[in-house]
Amino acid sequence: GFVADMIRGTAGEEGLRFFPFVFTLFFFILFANMIGMVPYAFTTTSHVIVTGALAMLVIGIVIVFGLWKNGLKFFKLFAPSGAPWYIYILLIPIEIISFVARPLTL
Repeated sequence: GFVADMIRGTAGEEGLRFFPFVFTLFFFILFANMIGMVPYAFTTTSHVIVTGALAMLVIGIVIVFGLWKNGLKFFKLFAPSGAPWYIYILLIPIEIISFVARPLTL
């Protein structure tokens, strides 16, 4: 289906273990927004706390799974190899901000 192909294309075959979570999240957001299309209906996703909580849930799962699968090597994500040492002073904070901001902006 659409959601499984989206996961497979983004995270590969191993990412399909998260299919139930992504599928549930997809349909929660879809139905919440569809209910909001009905006049005088309440839209839960219009509140910042709901979208923020969903974003924090997703980033929490990404961090926990990344640490579980890769251990402390997960933090190499923030320091790409091949850069000179003095660039890391600026690069690492930018990478951390980018990593945390990504789920909040989507």
